[in-house]
Amino acid sequence: MNRVSKFYGLYNDMICLLSQRLVANVLSVVLLLFSFSVPSMAGGVIRVCLDESEWYPFTFVKYGAASGIHIDIIKHASGRIGMPLVFVAMPWKRCLREASQGRVDAVATASYNDDRAAFLKYPDDASLAGKSPHRVMQVEYVIVTMSNDSFEFDNNIEDIPRPVRAPRGYSVVADLNKLGIPVDDNAASDEINIRKLLREGRGTVVVIPEMAEKLNQNPAYKGKLKISQKPWKSKSYFLPFSKKSRISDQDIRRLWDEIEKVREDSLFMAEQARKYSIN
Repeated sequence: MNRVSKFYGLYNDMICLLSQRLVANVLSVVLLLFSFSVPSMAGGVIRVCLDESEWYPFTFVKYGAASGIHIDIIKHASGRIGMPLVFVAMPWKRCLREASQGRVDAVATASYNDDRAAFLKYPDDASLAGKSPHRVMQVEYVIVTMSNDSFEFDNNIEDIPRPVRAPRGYSVVADLNKLGIPVDDNAASDEINIRKLLREGRGTVVVIPEMAEKLNQNPAYKGKLKISQKPWKSKSYFLPFSKKSRISDQDIRRLWDEIEKVREDSLFMAEQARKYSIN
């Protein structure tokens, strides 16, 4: 009976998981079709794409809906000034490609680099070092190694253990390449890179600290990872708009200005911190 009970328990878990994925996929398709059938603004919506891979707690997909602190900030800002949005999740490289072709209006969210600036509109100060007032949020990156690795990051990025891993299409890959550090960017997500780190038993994963902590609490990885205390890099993340979008520059600036006000709302941000706390 115990074996039968375990079998049916596992069967029910599998059915539940498949049902959740089916609902998420159907919702994503519906939102995608809806977003492409409604004109931007002028009574319609602003179409915003995001990476379908989990980037907790900033952007991720839950039951087919865009979620995360960055998404909540953008939604709150757009709602306060009456600018309706539709979010569509897709692979990151496709998200950028859709923006370059004007099939989506904006990207949630992206740091600045010259390649993206060729087809995306950023705030005027986005290319400067430091924290931009029009950022959605500032995001740090940390170095993750095996727990039995004696390495501790001390601000010398050239010393980090090889191979260095980061998801494909992410700006940190280009940042590291500019420093002469080759990056394994074959994986689509941070979790896949963590699995590669544990499987190969050597090297580094460059990831945001919040995602590193979340994965470190996963029973499959708990106690196996070491997160260096000093962050490697801090970057401003924005809601950039496609240069082919029909959203006016005036409306774009209005939304960026409102995002700044929302981000500076300490009560709202404290609520978001509690909402996405992993403790």
